[in-house]
Amino acid sequence: ISLLETFTDPHFIRWLTGFTYSCLFGSNSQSSRQSEMLKFTVASIDELKAVLESGNGKIADECGYNKRGVVKMLYSEDNQTPDNHSKNTFEPSKRIYGDSIFTLEPSLRHVDDSLVPVAVNYEYEAVSADPERFTSMIVNKCLKDPDLNVQFLFNTKVEGIDTINKQGTKSLSEIRTNKGVIRLDSSTQVVVAAGSWTPKILAHLSLYCPIYPLKGYCVPFSAPEDILETDLPTRIVCDSLVFTTRLGNEIRVTSVGEFSGWKTVPNQDVDARFRSAIMSRMPQLRREIESNSTRIGLRPFVADGVALIGRVEEYSNLLVNSPPGFNGW
Repeated sequence: ISLLETFTDPHFIRWLTGFTYSCLFGSNSQSSRQSEMLKFTVASIDELKAVLESGNGKIADECGYNKRGVVKMLYSEDNQTPDNHSKNTFEPSKRIYGDSIFTLEPSLRHVDDSLVPVAVNYEYEAVSADPERFTSMIVNKCLKDPDLNVQFLFNTKVEGIDTINKQGTKSLSEIRTNKGVIRLDSSTQVVVAAGSWTPKILAHLSLYCPIYPLKGYCVPFSAPEDILETDLPTRIVCDSLVFTTRLGNEIRVTSVGEFSGWKTVPNQDVDARFRSAIMSRMPQLRREIESNSTRIGLRPFVADGVALIGRVEEYSNLLVNSPPGFNGW
């Protein structure tokens, strides 16, 4: 946590209060909503898997679709240690020991001696893909197909929102941007799906949104051609600190989050510790790690951990769609 960036920010203080309350005094209603969100998430993932696996596999290939599962390293067999993630997942898994670990994931032979796992949890049904590539594919399809009638306004910033009140019903009438005014009628539905920036947009309407960005650090790079495939991670490989994902020809390494406002530049000290942790787990990829820059992403972290999806009751034509934030940047 960056104390200067957070505890001087009234929005963070309010968010932290809600987060703390939900952790300490979670209600039955909250548990019920979290359960419903899980069902929705599972259904959404199943639909995405069906899309990725449809046709001739072109979408899957372009998105780096990986069906090899997840290997979670355990440094103690005590189920209560923070390195054991199985208690927090609903994925079917099995525990693997000894040389079988390296047969399953040969790249683990390279980890520092202090990080050799005593066992791994193998979530064999888990899959992964690159959402950035998937989203880009959708955008390109919309741009190329005029029949879809989709218009994008790129590099456009919301600078203000005007509303009208007709017979006691309020609605959005104009969205003011750095590229002009977007005029709306009351039947035009506006969905704010801006991730971590959702609170910034809703603030133009004096609405509080219980989201705060959780900054994530990521080093992506292409799989080197001069290193044996058995020396490269072949799936998601992780412990409690570093998460490595294989997405086709790309390897992506991420780590835990940082609370430091909406800045999208890495903190040098945090980045140095992040890279040191990567090196100890994948020393065979030191060249790639040192030669590629760190990318920053912001998780839209909802205070009570429940996705914000639905209508904003104060306005007849305003909706919000934001995930809970603890899954992916």
